[in-house]
Amino acid sequence: MAAIKSPLFRVAEYGLNEKAVYGIKFSWNFVEGNNYLGTNAHAYPEKQRKMIFEVGHKVPSSKTIKFARKEAI
Repeated sequence: MAAIKSPLFRVAEYGLNEKAVYGIKFSWNFVEGNNYLGTNAHAYPEKQRKMIFEVGHKVPSSKTIKFARKEAI
């Protein structure tokens, strides 16, 4: 890096790409009224897990995750 920054040296440009070795999955449990549903996969099976970054995804990366509620607490 010092040679690249220096005006005295000529260095070929290169790039460095980093990739995630492991995928990142986000999971959560639902609360319905006063009843905690815990890990009951039958309650909301499609909404309990979300793969955020797949294996091999470019690093560094960021994502925004939004949660929607049907009704107030």
